[in-house]
Formats: sequence, C-alpha cells, structure tokens
Amino acid sequence: MSDFLHVQHFEFVNFKGLRSANYSPNGAHAYVIARNEQGKTSLLDFIFMMLSKRLKQNLTTPVPTEIINYDADRMEGLIELGRNGVTTHTVKVSMTRKTGKLDIKVTDASTGFVLTPSRAVLDELVGVVDFDITSFLRLAPKEKVKIMKEWTGIDFSDLETDILDFTNKAKTAKQQIESLEKELAPLLPFDKNQLEPKKLEDINAKRDQVLADQKRYDDYSEKVKTFEDKVAYGRDQALEIETTIGLLEKQIQQLQQDRDIYMRDSDELEIRVQGGKEWLNKTKRPDLSEIDTEYSELVSYNAQVERNKRAMVLHDQISGKMEWHKKYQTKQQELEQALKAEIANAKLPVPGLTFDENGLYLNKLPFESSQINTAELVIAAIQLQLPLMKKVGIARFDASVLDKFNRERVEKWANAHDIQLFEEVVDRESDEKGIQFVLKEREVV
Repeated sequence: MSDFLHVQHFEFVNFKGLRSANYSPNGAHAYVIARNEQGKTSLLDFIFMMLSKRLKQNLTTPVPTEIINYDADRMEGLIELGRNGVTTHTVKVSMTRKTGKLDIKVTDASTGFVLTPSRAVLDELVGVVDFDITSFLRLAPKEKVKIMKEWTGIDFSDLETDILDFTNKAKTAKQQIESLEKELAPLLPFDKNQLEPKKLEDINAKRDQVLADQKRYDDYSEKVKTFEDKVAYGRDQALEIETTIGLLEKQIQQLQQDRDIYMRDSDELEIRVQGGKEWLNKTKRPDLSEIDTEYSELVSYNAQVERNKRAMVLHDQISGKMEWHKKYQTKQQELEQALKAEIANAKLPVPGLTFDENGLYLNKLPFESSQINTAELVIAAIQLQLPLMKKVGIARFDASVLDKFNRERVEKWANAHDIQLFEEVVDRESDEKGIQFVLKEREVV
C-alpha cells in the first residue's frame, strides 16, 4: 500500500466564478454536490489545477488569467497536504490580473521553511493530477490510445511508421494494378504468339501496280467513249447536212465536201472504236477486291499485333505490381504481428488492458461505457494516472454517472490504493443554490 499524501485543507478567494471557499476534507473522500452551473467543477479545479504540473510556468504557455474571478484583480489561496490529519506541506498560490503570473510558495509544515524552487518542488511532490476522467472516457478511441501511450511512455512509433509505410505502398501498388487492369481490359483476349507485325511493302507495291493498270484501263475506256460520242455526233451532222442539201443548192458542193470529210473522219474513228471495243472485250478490267481484302487483313493483323504487344507489357507490369503488392502486404502483416507482440509484452498499469491502433480494450472489450461497467472504466482510468502521480494520491471524476453501488466499488478500490477521491455529483432534486461539500471517511485496507 502507498503512503500518499492527501488534501487536508484548502481555501481560496476569487477563483474563477467563485468568491471564496474554505473546506477541510482531512484526507477523506469528498462529494461535491450541487445543481449545474453552481461551481462544482471550479471548486475542484482550484485543487487540481494549482497542484498539477500542467500549469507549469514557461515562456510560451502562461497561466490563463481567466482563473481570476471576473470582477476581481487578484486570486489567492492555499492547499494543505498531509496524511492522517497531519499537514506536511502547505502550497500557497496567488495571481494578479495585472501581471498574469501565478506565484507558488511551498512550505515544509514541520519546519516552516519555504522550499525552493517552489514549482520544481511541487512538481516533484505532486506530478500530474489534473486529469479529467470523465472527459477521457468521452474521447474517441484513438485519442484514448494516444493519451495512454503518452502517460505510460509506450512508444511504437518506428513500427507504426513502418506499418503505415508498407500499408501506403500496398495501397499504391493496388491502385497501379487497378489502373493497368483497366487499360488491359479492352485488349482482352490477346494472343501471346502474335507479337511480330507483317511487312506491307510487297502488298503495297502490288496494290500500286494494280491501281496504275486500273487508271490506264479507265483512261483508255474514257477515250473510246469519247470517240463513240464523236462518231455519233458525225453521223448526226452528216444526216443534218444531207437534209439541208435540198434546201441549200448553193451550198451543196461545200456541204458534200464537208459530208465527205465527216464521213471519212467518222469511218476512221469507227475503225478505231471497233478496235478499242475489241481490245476492251478481250481485256478484263483489273480487280482490286482481292488485294484490298488481303491489305485489310494485314492491317487488321498488325493492329492486333500492337494490341497484343501492349497487352503483354500491361500483363507483365500487373504481374510485377501484384508481386510487390503481395510483398508489401506480407511485410505489413509481419510488422502488425510484431506490433501486437510488443503491445502484448508492454507493461500497462491496468490488468487486462491492451490496445491496438483502433482503441483501448479492457478484458478484450472496447474501452467504452456501452461495453464495460462505468465503475470499471473509472477505476482503469485512475490506474492509468497512477504512474504520473508522485507523492500525492488524489483523483476526481463525475460520480453522477454512477449509482451508489458502483460509487462504492470505485471508493473501495481507491481505499485499497490509498487514493483520495473528489466526486462531482449533480443535484437533480434540490432547488437550493450553492455547493454541498460532503465527506466520507476512507477505509484503510
């Protein structure tokens, strides 16, 4: 059993919303009972804030002047610490609104000597006691883990960093695989054996030759058609002249000559037309359809080759990424197992308490009031605080969330560990204003 010091007496003026207070718990448990907004929390804040290391003066975090009553310029008070009704240390505190500096004086009650430096002496005497258990229980699971690790000095940051690193690597590899698979999907299925394109030079030369022959054939055909048109035109002219001879006697001779010329030219052209028709009848017009089909097949084949080559690249990349993804996941799992082993081997101050990255667990149940009896949670939270305490054993919590039976459970545990409790209780029945300060003697176990 510890020989903690406890609060024997405290008094103050002008602290927060309270004008004054003067109580002597003499190491007993204390119920602070009042309606809401009557100053229960402020009353206990005086004890726990003034004693706690969290209000240590430094260059960057001044003590808030809001602890002085709103219409006062100075706050002062004292706390007597001791054991079994005997005061061993007196802590006097004061602050003026003008300076904003918290002055602390620690006196050895047996000698009357002021111990210096007072802040360091108080820190060594008290440690950290300004811990709001109720607020702690309301924190998100991961925040509870963070605070618990800070208090107990547990540091798995290297493992957690490695786990996060490999988790991110695995996630990145998975994203790359999904991107590559999305690009590969339109190329499926593909032929791994069809990866070399065929040459188009020979088929292009054949195609060009056939196109040239087609043009020559079409040009000749057009000329024959032109000649046919001229023959028809000549015949028409000859017929017209023949008709006109009877009407134009004077022009008959000339017209006959013209007729003879047209007839001669027509005869010559007709011979050429006949020869052209005979050639066209004997000659077949070149056909591109087979070559075009072959050409289209080659182009399609080469396009498939390109798709196959790209698909092979994507397939190889996906295989590589999947291999790395598997390695990352394996390493991540190994690190997580190592972290679990470290957690299992960690010496936590609460029996049955463990944790992971998601939260705290007590006897394998989530550290939440919906899962665990609130009295057990309060006791566990005080146990977490124990390593931060030095020679003063005090704790505070909101007892309104507990019934009488569970309050007594917490008090019994506190008795066994020499802890003095300050319990806030909301008075929901009385209409009277003010604070009741009710003491309950601690049973020595």
